[in-house]
Amino acid sequence: MVFERWKESDSAEDLNELAGLLSKHAIAVTYQVFHERREDVAQEAVVKGLEKIKDFRGDSLFSTWFHAVALNHCRTKLRKEIESRVTVELRDEDAKSSPESWMNSKIELAKVLSQLDAEDQEFVRDKLEGRVEGELAEKYNLSLEGIRSRWFAIRKRIQQIVRE
Repeated sequence: MVFERWKESDSAEDLNELAGLLSKHAIAVTYQVFHERREDVAQEAVVKGLEKIKDFRGDSLFSTWFHAVALNHCRTKLRKEIESRVTVELRDEDAKSSPESWMNSKIELAKVLSQLDAEDQEFVRDKLEGRVEGELAEKYNLSLEGIRSRWFAIRKRIQQIVRE
């Protein structure tokens, strides 16, 4: 294993080999999260992994530990990208509408959400924060199909509330 060899030798050559392997793994993780190769994000994940390498306790395989580091980094990056897109879209929409209509829509959204039960409100907040289906499945202990079904049911309930 390259990790063990690097850990024992602390050589630059072994570190470069380890970084190359981690980079390949990180690119695969970016494809899993973003559905495309994101070499920039993969490189950031490798750097993050190398910075945190001292945190590796050996409770699992090194590859398992790095996979978690890379996956968490990718999910965080995805959330930030989604938030930035939403912010830009909201700002564009703000420019087109009056402050009064924006406040009314915020009030209406709050009113609609208040008519959902607490679990559904939390689910909607998670979706608005950009959580991906895999994260939601873990959090709510549901299959991906269960997550999609729940989201469909919540959207139907919101449509009913809006029509009332």
